[in-house]
Amino acid sequence: MSQFGEYLIELRGGKSLREVTKGTGISYTYLSTLEKGFDPRTNKERKPTPGVLKKLSSFYQVSYEELLSKAGYLDQTEAREKLHKAVNKDEAKENFNNFETTGGTVLLRELLLSENKINYKGYELDGFDKESIIAVLDIFFKERP
Repeated sequence: MSQFGEYLIELRGGKSLREVTKGTGISYTYLSTLEKGFDPRTNKERKPTPGVLKKLSSFYQVSYEELLSKAGYLDQTEAREKLHKAVNKDEAKENFNNFETTGGTVLLRELLLSENKINYKGYELDGFDKESIIAVLDIFFKERP
């Protein structure tokens, strides 16, 4: 059994896998293989996707970054730093105030083009994500006068 699998069992506590399946929408078989750490049919290591981790994070009410770290996606130090930055509202406010504004309004395009980290529903947006959002907004607002 993997350390991550043991951690999932610890999080589950007295709940059954069926309860977790019902609460997350993740299949019973997949959850079982995650807890075992491997797929018994292939004997290959089973690593959860970030999307699955997001569902588990919500269900177990634990930090998404913590699960990413435990699953091997993030360095533990990096996870702590991200969590600290998210909690530090003064720093976030200071970073926010550094963006170019027009009439006291932050320009969304400037925010998306900045080097600052932007998160959406627990996921950090990379350069491609930001460019995609800008492209969609350009199409959306092209129709407006």
